[in-house]
Amino acid sequence: MKLKFIFIAFLFTACIQKKEPIPNIQSDTITVYDEETYMKLLAKNNDLKIKVIDTNCINDRKRAKSDIEKGKLYYFHSNSWYEWTEMAKLISEFNIELISYEFGCIAPPEGFESNCYEKLMNTEIHNRIGMKKIDSLWKIAERNFVLKYPDSLYMKDGIDVRTKYLLK
Repeated sequence: MKLKFIFIAFLFTACIQKKEPIPNIQSDTITVYDEETYMKLLAKNNDLKIKVIDTNCINDRKRAKSDIEKGKLYYFHSNSWYEWTEMAKLISEFNIELISYEFGCIAPPEGFESNCYEKLMNTEIHNRIGMKKIDSLWKIAERNFVLKYPDSLYMKDGIDVRTKYLLK
């Protein structure tokens, strides 16, 4: 019985093994479509001529354009400020959802781009309502937070933000 189970388990796992994408080799140039394959090829031979087609970014841009056409707008920003909740309320008045997002500080391999969906969505929002409006909304959110929580210490750039909004 145990032997049957092991044999069936072996067959099952053998059938669902991960298949790696096969790079397209044209003359002396290899075409790759994803970062993982790119990195594996470079690890084997750093002198390869590689053509990159970043399908992940292409697909992310298509998805962003589709969401924009459907009226789904998402503004991506770091959730590092106290006034985050206040900003989410303010920007929702423009039918935009504020999404917490940490943009990475490590660059992708050459030929690839990161954050394609997020960049396109933020650009669309800046084009529609303007960067100055976004900055103004952050200031209003900051003020609203301070007025809502006047006893909470809130420091930015070494300055207590409450001094801007609270009367002495």
